[in-house]
Amino acid sequence: MTNNKAITVAAALEPKMSRRQMLTGIAAASASVAVVATPSPAKSAAASTAENPELLQAHAELLASRAEHEQAKTALEWLVDEWRHLWPLAPEDLLGGANAQSSHGWRETAERDIAGRLLMRDTSVLTKRLNARQRAKQEKTCFHVLTHENAKEALASWEKCTPVGRTEKSLARHRAHREDMIRKYRRLIPVAKAYEEETARLRAASGVDALKERIWKTDAKVDRAASKISRIPAFTPAGLAIKAEILAASPVFASEIGNRGFLGDTARLIQAVIDMAGRA
Repeated sequence: MTNNKAITVAAALEPKMSRRQMLTGIAAASASVAVVATPSPAKSAAASTAENPELLQAHAELLASRAEHEQAKTALEWLVDEWRHLWPLAPEDLLGGANAQSSHGWRETAERDIAGRLLMRDTSVLTKRLNARQRAKQEKTCFHVLTHENAKEALASWEKCTPVGRTEKSLARHRAHREDMIRKYRRLIPVAKAYEEETARLRAASGVDALKERIWKTDAKVDRAASKISRIPAFTPAGLAIKAEILAASPVFASEIGNRGFLGDTARLIQAVIDMAGRA
């Protein structure tokens, strides 16, 4: 594993839902409304006073899963703090383009911390990489980092390059530039390799990969617990509020509640259920 491989860390506090998942939850909530609105005579009294025990159990499981997920995330933050003083910054000679945090389609070579998150550099000390005006304009940024594989490819390319020039002077200039580039990449290959080996060693020693796997698994567990609740009928307004609050945690809810159309109307219905339960 190298420092240049993009690593994603699952960090959502609430279950992530797509539009399709939200609609599935809405359908389940609608079924629950039907249970409350038209109970059978035999169950009418019980339904008006007691919540579905299966729903309550599922909600308890969701809360436990959320707590487990939070514990895993807290453990990751602790690990990052504990190993921060050992984690090396990439040598300045290896730094490539700045603003890697804005390169949404190409972040594989962005500099990262031990957890795989983009590492924002203090630019005030990067005197070789940035001039004074650039450092003053942008106090922090994330850089792309030259990998030893990319350096080897660049070296091979320059070694195959045949300098040309319209005059002897320009030809000599191009030949000198080629030699400079060959020397540069021959020097940077071992530097990049040493950096990658050290960061890989620290990741292995810290156990960060196992912890990130734990975060991913607990996040999936939260998602499954929330999905299970959407399929269990609610018998009371409080039960509906449990289901509604899960739907309200979806980014779809936040983006649609002010909009027109079915999803906007549904988001406002979800909010109304939450508000009603709060007043009750």
